[in-house]
Amino acid sequence: MNGPDFAPPGPAPTGCRHYAGMGARPVTVDGLAGTRFRVWAPHARAVAVALAPGNERAALYAGADGLWEGFVPGVGHGDSYAFRIESARGEVLAKADPYASACELPPGIGSRVWDLAYRWWDADWMRARAGRRAADAPLSIYEVHLGSWRAAEAGERFAGYRRSADELAPYLMRLGFTHVELMPLVEHGDYGDWGYRSGSRFAPSARYGTPQDLMYLVDRLHQAGLGVILDWVPASFPAESHGLVRFDGTPLYEGGRARAEGDEIAFDLTDDAVGAFLIDSALYWLDTYHIDGLRLSGVDRLLRGQPGADDFLRRLTRCIHAEHPGVMVIAEADEADEALRTALTRPEAVGGYGCDLAWNLAWVHDALDYFVRDPGQRHYHQGKLMDAAAGAAAARSVLPLAHAEVVYGRRALLEKQRGDSWQKRASLRALFGLMWAFPGRKLLFMGGELGVACEWDPRGCLDWSLENTPANAAIQRWVADLNHHYRAHPALHAGDAAPGGLEWVAANDASDSVLAFLRRPAREEEPTLLVACNLTLLPRFDHALGVSRGGWWTELLNSDAEAYGGSGLGNQGGLAAQEVDWHGQRHALALTLPPLSVVFLESPR
Repeated sequence: MNGPDFAPPGPAPTGCRHYAGMGARPVTVDGLAGTRFRVWAPHARAVAVALAPGNERAALYAGADGLWEGFVPGVGHGDSYAFRIESARGEVLAKADPYASACELPPGIGSRVWDLAYRWWDADWMRARAGRRAADAPLSIYEVHLGSWRAAEAGERFAGYRRSADELAPYLMRLGFTHVELMPLVEHGDYGDWGYRSGSRFAPSARYGTPQDLMYLVDRLHQAGLGVILDWVPASFPAESHGLVRFDGTPLYEGGRARAEGDEIAFDLTDDAVGAFLIDSALYWLDTYHIDGLRLSGVDRLLRGQPGADDFLRRLTRCIHAEHPGVMVIAEADEADEALRTALTRPEAVGGYGCDLAWNLAWVHDALDYFVRDPGQRHYHQGKLMDAAAGAAAARSVLPLAHAEVVYGRRALLEKQRGDSWQKRASLRALFGLMWAFPGRKLLFMGGELGVACEWDPRGCLDWSLENTPANAAIQRWVADLNHHYRAHPALHAGDAAPGGLEWVAANDASDSVLAFLRRPAREEEPTLLVACNLTLLPRFDHALGVSRGGWWTELLNSDAEAYGGSGLGNQGGLAAQEVDWHGQRHALALTLPPLSVVFLESPR
């Protein structure tokens, strides 16, 4: 374990970063402890700080560039406050601090002064982080909604940042994931919107603990070798009277032609100051909380409907990569817009947006559309899997079996499958096997690894008793072994970016619903993997598949193994390739393919 690092109040301003000094900062002036407040309200007639609990007021003074600021003695860590803004028309507006580091526990709406000092123990992780962002590095993400991952204990509303840290880190290490993606943790008034509608851009939700508790969560995960990705929403903010809407009596953040969707208001991205505010927010989470990646939600809607969005997104990715070279920017893109998905991950120098990865929702929906079919009818729809494979092979994709697929009546992944309980579990294992075998980074929402039968309930929690149920524990074991082999075999991750990283062996065997392909590594000295899938209820014996090398091929993984809840049918640990031309290859294997299965075999070195 490395020695401690102390987080400063905020880095010095750069061309990208302007948040230092904004909001409320505990300071000592001439030996007098207090807080310096600063807020941007260029059209205000007067601004004061209203202090809880007595609503005492301290006037702020107008400075340059529309900033109001002042030092208030005696106000310190943990104290609540709001800004009292008098507009040019004489309206008096009570507003939360846009730059607040902490907020009151909802339903409270006040901001809180907060000292962000924390002793970090993750220097080793931070020094090595840039290497994990490489295009050929494995990336397997476990998506978590913190409020429903674990049940609250006595005296708790939620499990919280600290207890989640102590349970999440060892769990993800055991299951072999490389990263966790946290659904939005910014403070939000309505728990039911999961954090995707928030006027707070800098404060972590007080529902789960303090800012230092969140730092502990990230620190603990880093010490366990796990990266942390945070969902971040750049497009809009809610129309809350205490929030950003008409902040100084004018449409300061939304612009004069604000676009509203329901009770959401679009940011005015044509205004450089508004763009700087959002970039401040992104950099703040990376600076203050050591976050390793941002997943940008709703990028397709942002780019289609908001003037200035193109320039803003390029500026955002440019600033993130300049200030934090090891941090990933992951974009969510519409499933139907392949051109946008490609543009998102293209470098800015050639007209792209500079994101590192983009969610491939087309893959998700093609794959799920196939697996919801009756196994006896799947041969009519094998084109869906071919489409899914083509999408997965697209450069810089994340294949996300995310929260949106298992909520609002869409059913749990297990319950999307057809057949009796054994067949559903076998099909789910096959779906996971294909996902880990195809090119593309992996993302699985919590509970998928347990084979839960109920769709996600944000107000409940996962049923952890399923770990003691053999059938569910077997699915969990399958996911863990997929992760460990994915990380151990460069053909399954480094081959994503390599030409010919996926080579079809049997792509047109629709009559038997057999699909087979080779995953080739970037370096010839590494072994090639054969992935063979039988997606019907009938076993296939002596099924010939062409392979690239002679010799002994080792069966690495078989989703039908008894350890994973299957029947135990397989290839007895491996088999020798015969020298015969087949499927355009010079050798062939006569395989046993269990029903509803995915089998991985490794070539001789």
